[in-house]
Amino acid sequence: MRGVNIIVFGATGFTGKFIVKELKNEKEVRGAKRLSYAVCGRSEEKLKSCFPEERAVVADAADEESMVNAFTGADVVINATGPYRFYGEAVMRACLLANSHYVDVSGEPAFLERAVVEFSEEYEKKKLIAIGSCGFDSIPADLGAYFTSTIFPSTQLISLIRAYHIVHNASKANFTTFESAVHSMRNSGELASIRKELPTSKVKLEYPGGKQKMTKAGDKLDSGLYSMPFPGADASVVRRSQATLFLRDKITPVQFQCYFTVGSWFYVMLSALFGILLTVMTSFPLGVNLLLRFPEFFSGGFFSREGPSDELLDKSTFEMRFVAEGWNSASESSGKPTRKVVTTFAGAEDPFYRFTAAAVVASARCILEERSKIPFGVHTPTVALRKTSILDRLRKRGIKIQVVSDTQI
Repeated sequence: MRGVNIIVFGATGFTGKFIVKELKNEKEVRGAKRLSYAVCGRSEEKLKSCFPEERAVVADAADEESMVNAFTGADVVINATGPYRFYGEAVMRACLLANSHYVDVSGEPAFLERAVVEFSEEYEKKKLIAIGSCGFDSIPADLGAYFTSTIFPSTQLISLIRAYHIVHNASKANFTTFESAVHSMRNSGELASIRKELPTSKVKLEYPGGKQKMTKAGDKLDSGLYSMPFPGADASVVRRSQATLFLRDKITPVQFQCYFTVGSWFYVMLSALFGILLTVMTSFPLGVNLLLRFPEFFSGGFFSREGPSDELLDKSTFEMRFVAEGWNSASESSGKPTRKVVTTFAGAEDPFYRFTAAAVVASARCILEERSKIPFGVHTPTVALRKTSILDRLRKRGIKIQVVSDTQI
């Protein structure tokens, strides 16, 4: 669409509405006067109903020509249409044909990594930028790990970074998130073959101090919370960032582990049982159909087709805490770590939708305003945005990205 900077594709979806609201606030409340945007979806009636005052254009993910026509003239397309395994590649291809940059909020490792294999070379040739996982999956993890690594004089002095998700008063999640997770688990076997085709597949990563094992499920933290291995995309996104930075810039990779936290052993067991249930049920088609038909029942009410209410969102806050261990100098690095740095990436708002909207809009604005600092191709947030003002943009939105402690151990 001519005359707009940004198009939100999938604007009438649950997440899309938050992204449009964020853009509106950026322009009208926070003074981004040069920002212009349009909403895009397959139903003109729904677009007019949801956004009666916004510029709108109709396009369908099943109709490439309609997307190309809609995207042509726009600088950046924010893709909020999931599950991405079904619609993401078509949108990325349409952006290529329309000469538009691309960002999304996907947390689906198979799609994110297949996108690198399928599109990175073409995006580079056309001098276009595509950045995946620009929402709660996986801006805090990826940029938070990178920020933490910069506290040390060199990544060669970091033994390990552990990250912990801490969400207070977690809101419910929308059905599309659950649908994406179910299909990702159902098709998890495809990841191995995709990863063999990644540019980083032939890179052997050697970590300072050697590779370390994950801590046991239910490990009690100093905060009194209990940790569980995080099953989402964060760890794979961070590892891909580390491998890419090593391949491109010879930066020593940092070993990264990711966990989520619960308040008691009861929730440790409940989380484990939910994980087992999903694993078993996604192993056969009938189980997948049942999960998708009754998301509220199988998730204990956490996922719903209606999504969370504003009241629930108002109560929710998040923190991602990073604990990095390493050394002060190269002469110490053959022994046990002697230094521990703790950082946080935290927000006083709902992480799943409000923060996601803030993060993807900030990412899109970096492309608009700092394009010369971003490499062409399909990249993770850290590889694409580490030289931009992305962290400052998020700080201005109220996100606290800071060092909590730096001690000798």
